[in-house]
Amino acid sequence: MAVDSQPPKAGRPMKYASLILKLDQDALYSAAAIAHFARRYGYVKGSKQAQKETLRRIKSAAAYIQKHYIKEPSDGFLTFPGQRPVEAWYGRHWIDAVKERKRQLRNHNLRRKRLQRKRKKGK
Repeated sequence: MAVDSQPPKAGRPMKYASLILKLDQDALYSAAAIAHFARRYGYVKGSKQAQKETLRRIKSAAAYIQKHYIKEPSDGFLTFPGQRPVEAWYGRHWIDAVKERKRQLRNHNLRRKRLQRKRKKGK
């Protein structure tokens, strides 16, 4: 069970929620575009290998959020040099998805704490 004061583990998509909340609401973003955004605004630090791993984690977390929490059809497509066009959503959809997930986590944690208190009283 994670305590709020501990940093989130690397595999958790909400670790980069603060990054996604800083996206421009009217610009198109894909998971890869969010990784580029992170590099551009200083979220990626360390050695070359550490930067590569961090970008991979950010892209993976964004892809997870995209797959599980963005329900709208894509708003357009982004093309990176040498790659096929990929679906993209406006920043507001990414931000709404993160806020919705935070709300779900908050409700889940409240229910879990209530259950723990009930169990303690029952003993």
